[in-house]
Amino acid sequence: MLSFKRIDNTIQSLLIISCFIFTFIGGELYFLAGYFVVGGWQLLSFFIHYCRRREFIASENRSFYRQTISFIIPIGLGLSLLAWLIPAVAFVLFLYCIMLSVTTPFVAGWYLAICIKETKELLALSKNQQATP
Repeated sequence: MLSFKRIDNTIQSLLIISCFIFTFIGGELYFLAGYFVVGGWQLLSFFIHYCRRREFIASENRSFYRQTISFIIPIGLGLSLLAWLIPAVAFVLFLYCIMLSVTTPFVAGWYLAICIKETKELLALSKNQQATP
């Protein structure tokens, strides 16, 4: 799991940095594309971590992150369904999407910080186990 976590941290960092660089070079379209690429990678990482949660030390922040994601995604899906059924709800969905476009870059940074912290803890535990005969 340590190898996966190192690769995951590297990919997340590169994607976030690339997203910022391409946004400044190319504009909003690159931000939007990067938004979905980074978000998609982090959701994949989140689900892999969730399925393999017994193989690493999960921080308390990961549990809070899980609760946050478990709150954000169903609301978005529910609003999407309601907007499809009741067109007047589309404005509420629009406001929700605006709110997400502002807050989720911070959530992405938060998730990366959680992953880095867990990797450091796993590395320290691995070194302690190797040092102990």
